[in-house]
Amino acid sequence: MYAVRHQNLAYLSAWRLRIVVTAVGMDPRVFVFGRSPPDPRSGETADTFYSVASPVDMEEYPPDEPDPQTEFQMFRADTVDVLLRSASEYEGTLDLIERELRNLVHALNILENLRLDRTIEIGPYPSDPDHTSESVAI
Repeated sequence: MYAVRHQNLAYLSAWRLRIVVTAVGMDPRVFVFGRSPPDPRSGETADTFYSVASPVDMEEYPPDEPDPQTEFQMFRADTVDVLLRSASEYEGTLDLIERELRNLVHALNILENLRLDRTIEIGPYPSDPDHTSESVAI
C-alpha cells in the first residue's frame, strides 16, 4: 500500500487511498471496476471502482480490460486509487477493503479443498430387467 498524503487545497480536503496488490499463488487483479460508455462528444470512458472481487467475479470478469462483447463493461485490476473526503472515510474504506481481501483469500482457499460429496448413478432402471441401459457415476 502506498503512503497517504493529506492535501488541503483552500477549503478542499482529500485523502488518497492507493492499493496495489501483489500475490503469490493467485491472480492479483482482485478489484472490480466498471467502464462507462464513451462520452458522445469526447469519446472518453471512465472506470469506476465497485468492490473487491468475489470468487465468482474472479471467474466471470476479465482482467485489465472489459470484454467489448458484454453489455456491462466490468473488469478486474490489481490497483485501486480513490480520493476520499475525510480521515474517517479513509479509515473505514481501508478497513473494509482489507476485510474483503481476507475474505476473498479465505474463500478461494476453501474452494480449493474439494471432496466427493455424493455419487449419482443413472440407470439401469427397474423397468430395464435386461440391463441394456448404461450406468454412469457423476
